[in-house]
Amino acid sequence: MNFLTSIATTALIMISGASAEKIQLDVRSEIDELSGAGVFGLHEGPTDYYLFAVYGKHNSTKLDFDNNTISVHGSEHTFYLGNSVGELDLTFLTGPLSGYSFSDDGLLQLNGTSDKFYACYNSTEDPTYYSDQAGYYQLFYDHIPRDTFCAKVELVKDDAPSTAA
Repeated sequence: MNFLTSIATTALIMISGASAEKIQLDVRSEIDELSGAGVFGLHEGPTDYYLFAVYGKHNSTKLDFDNNTISVHGSEHTFYLGNSVGELDLTFLTGPLSGYSFSDDGLLQLNGTSDKFYACYNSTEDPTYYSDQAGYYQLFYDHIPRDTFCAKVELVKDDAPSTAA
């Protein structure tokens, strides 16, 4: 009887430890069109979903946050939030990129800082030209593409308290 209880307890601990926090991200910015925009993973090919801030849309892509990684489960693969050449994307090619955390006020941080996120309109690094559409801004970390309009942004859990006055 104790053996069965031990197995059941171990299974419950494993199940409860495996559950990731479900999150959505929104944008904070000094630019009106960006502030409050939802964050979406838009399909760019069989292996990638690039992240975009989309103005006027508030049902952001639902993500899992667990063990300092951010992911979304696709039909065949788990796509992890990555940072390939500065572009924030969801991909299964590289595996999990750890180092993500949230500040006390809900700001997404990578390697301890939330100061290096940018949203760019008409990005020269957007192969399917989503960022040419009104209200679509490609998201970057620690990288600003040439010949494009970019603004510094904060990415925040959508249930985090607002710091706006």
